[in-house]
Amino acid sequence: MYYDKKAAWTASLSVIFCGVSIAVLQNKVVPCLDAIQAEFSLSNATGGWLSSLFSVTGIVMAFPAALIVGRFGVKRTCLVSLLAGCAGTLLGMTAATAPWLIVSRVLEGVGAGLITVAAPMTISAWFPPEKQGFPMGLWASWQLVAQALCFLVGAQLTQRFGWRGVWRLSLLFAAAALVLGLLFVRTPRGRETADNGQAGTQALGNPSVWAISLSMLCFCTACFGFVTWISQCWVERVGISLAEANRYISLFAIISIPVIAGTGFLMDHVNRKKFCTFVLPCYALTTCALFLLTSRRALLGCAFVYPVFEGAASACLWAIIPHTVRSPSETASAMALFNLCSNVGMLLGPPLTRWAVDLWSWNGAIAVIVLALLGATFFSHRVRDEHAKAS
Repeated sequence: MYYDKKAAWTASLSVIFCGVSIAVLQNKVVPCLDAIQAEFSLSNATGGWLSSLFSVTGIVMAFPAALIVGRFGVKRTCLVSLLAGCAGTLLGMTAATAPWLIVSRVLEGVGAGLITVAAPMTISAWFPPEKQGFPMGLWASWQLVAQALCFLVGAQLTQRFGWRGVWRLSLLFAAAALVLGLLFVRTPRGRETADNGQAGTQALGNPSVWAISLSMLCFCTACFGFVTWISQCWVERVGISLAEANRYISLFAIISIPVIAGTGFLMDHVNRKKFCTFVLPCYALTTCALFLLTSRRALLGCAFVYPVFEGAASACLWAIIPHTVRSPSETASAMALFNLCSNVGMLLGPPLTRWAVDLWSWNGAIAVIVLALLGATFFSHRVRDEHAKAS
């Protein structure tokens, strides 16, 4: 299948940058959460909601986002996403009370809910199925790129300019993405397809779409349960400070970025399902090891192994989803279900893992994460490549 390589990469890299800018809006809270809680006298629970609201909004927005993309196209949806993100950040930057700050996070979450459907649809519209692995792998790193940026500079910016300074910088980042989206985000002529009611029904009746989406739910449950509580585990078992533990988490994100991109490229040349069913159990083993470590030396060694399997698993799941749809008109609703399940996993992972830790100490966390990744492996094995089947 012929495709315009230059136009495809221009549109795809632009929409990926738009996604990263939205993810920066999402992740900017954590490095400056202490300063926000101090200014507004927020409890830990309310402070936690400033981060988790994105997952709740993502769940609520999943299928409305598919309808919006189908009705108005990816370019308009992308621009509305960025406008919502900019409006939310501007409102938060000027918020005088905590309720207005929470409202601002809801607006930013609406932007995130829209971009998570529009961006992968843009990529799948430009690239033929056999060439989608690499660009989808790049897209799969959008959250990690944003997390690395926020954790590397967020705390320092907060100390120097206050948390509102972080909001101002993220607003400039989103405004730059808005310009890129306006200029370069589009789909090929004739490929802007509407996800009508029948196509939506077909996608939701597609067993492979459900299988890969449930696999992503299990993966996100394990991943976010791990990332939320592993620092506390290392403080107790390894004897390091919380600041040092968080530096290891930042290292995970930085190493995972090139791994995800490389895995995406690899997905164009190997059997996706077999690779996924190999990587997910390896990821489970490395998470177990990181919960059981008791020395800095072992932790440093595993710090370079864990992100390889985490990044490879994430890229693999994102590379598979476009191959589960039976026609282009199913793509929006398939992406909606995939993103809904990923947000459910993000929401469930931390409290479920904490519940297990409270009952059975850190062995409980291992049990939850291993069971979740076994579920991810099982569901990924149930996926059928609809493109190969059609061929």
